Amino acid sequence: MISLGGPRPSSQAIWSQAPPDLVLPQEEVHVWRASLNLSPGDLNHFYQALGPIECEQVARLSSSPNRGRAQVARAILRMILSRYIGAEPRALRFSYNPYGKPELAPPFNSIGLRFNLSHSHGVAIYAVARGRAVGIDLERIREGVPVEQLARRFFSPREVAMLNEIPERARKKAFFTCWTRKEAYVKARGVGLFSSFRHFTVSLAQGEPAHLVDVEGDPQELLRWTFWEFTPVPGYIASLVVEGHGFRVRYWKWSGGWNRVSPGEGARAGGHP
Repeated sequence: MISLGGPRPSSQAIWSQAPPDLVLPQEEVHVWRASLNLSPGDLNHFYQALGPIECEQVARLSSSPNRGRAQVARAILRMILSRYIGAEPRALRFSYNPYGKPELAPPFNSIGLRFNLSHSHGVAIYAVARGRAVGIDLERIREGVPVEQLARRFFSPREVAMLNEIPERARKKAFFTCWTRKEAYVKARGVGLFSSFRHFTVSLAQGEPAHLVDVEGDPQELLRWTFWEFTPVPGYIASLVVEGHGFRVRYWKWSGGWNRVSPGEGARAGGHP
């Protein structure tokens, strides 16, 4: 599915198999969806794609199920990026900004790939673009979450007021909608997550397109970003935030495997002639 980027209401994404000759022009953003619920026999195959720093980071997680899914999510990220670059997944190298957001390190950053990932309860989504910042977030809409308490702690006062105006039957979904929009925006900017949540406001009223309403101290931010919302699978909600306007979104299903390509194919996939 191809969708024109812009501040539009939620849409049901249609996921397609990525073609072998995958191309990523600068006016497109690719969103990938993957399942992290793999059999134990498949895990070693995925772990082989990870670099040593990632293994150390994931090892710090205390929960074994979360640790395994985080490893798989990062391994799949490497496999997806390898489609565009033409290198073995394990060979890719990353650098990290002061807040921990990864970027491809030289020489793998030559085509300007930008990316972000999010995973929740066995589902992962990835955003990949060229020359424009991206942030993506995914949440499963679930019971037992103290919606009002978390909103008062993390949302801006204006968002809390908008949330309270929404009928109670729709408030839980609205909370997760707001959360994914805020987290995707902060991830796109590459800054610390929760410390800045209260300093900006996103749209939340029912039927209102996703967009930035206010950013403290920087009104130009309102013109810099496009918000896009979609449903990756039933029961989940996801938000995509992209720098700039006028782009198209393609939705791809990740189907597994190393997806090896030659260096020549990788350059072509990156948009070079």
